[in-house]
Amino acid sequence: MLMDALRNYFLKNDESAERLVALHRRPEIQGVSLRLWLRKDSRKESLKSYIKLFRKFLD
Repeated sequence: MLMDALRNYFLKNDESAERLVALHRRPEIQGVSLRLWLRKDSRKESLKSYIKLFRKFLD
């Protein structure tokens, strides 16, 4: 569900895809992303942390 929401928001055009890439240049987002996707850490707290960071940098 989270990935669908991110895909729908960020991959609708080239500009929004570039914005996603730019967000992942931030160490905070990289760390959360690595924990969430590479380590398969899909605990509720991890997902909330990921969403919270996105909200912080999208505003």
